[in-house]
Amino acid sequence: MSTLSYSVMTLVDTLFVGRLGPAALAGVGLGGHAAFTLVCFALGLLRGVKVLVSQAVGAGRRGEARDHVSTGLALALVLGFGAALLGQVVADLLPRIAATAASGRAAADYHAVRMLGSPVFLTYVALREVRYGLGDSRSPMIATVLGNAVNVGLDAYFILGLGWGVEGAAWATVAGHTVEATVLTIGLRESGLGRLRLGSLRALLRVGIPTGLQFLVEVGAFALLAAMLAALGE
Repeated sequence: MSTLSYSVMTLVDTLFVGRLGPAALAGVGLGGHAAFTLVCFALGLLRGVKVLVSQAVGAGRRGEARDHVSTGLALALVLGFGAALLGQVVADLLPRIAATAASGRAAADYHAVRMLGSPVFLTYVALREVRYGLGDSRSPMIATVLGNAVNVGLDAYFILGLGWGVEGAAWATVAGHTVEATVLTIGLRESGLGRLRLGSLRALLRVGIPTGLQFLVEVGAFALLAAMLAALGE
């Protein structure tokens, strides 16, 4: 669901910035692909939270389940801030592979803002996996619908109303992810938080790293194609 939400928000951003011209359109396409590539490993890794929480709940070990919740959230924040920092470096590199200077600037601006939202996006991913592990698929669906609705509304306001351009599109998406994370944080009272344990972290890494690597390889192939196409023209 988080993969779909991320892609849909990027698609909506693309539809709105299409009014700004080919350079903005090309920039959002390149910047969006780059942003997703940088978070895809963490997104796959955090899917291990669902496995661990569901196993602990099924075995009647609620305390252990709460420990997995805390560990997943802590790791999501660490990975999120790391991705945000790396994203600023990648943003400076994007103009070098863009077809024109204008599309390169648009890609860098859009990508830099999107990556600032990585901590809140990965927090949402971790919370979503917790809900799935508890057998709740309704809350993530509601969060996704509300987040995407906010993204659409703010895209229209920031781009068409305030004239913020591609940066406005990126901020609208960050706001959408914030809404998603906030909705699921409200339901965190049901599961509760536990302790940060090294054993829980090891278990999460053991389960999540293979999935994260799979995501990275698959998405990396699309990202390479996007980079090749970006150099051909707006």
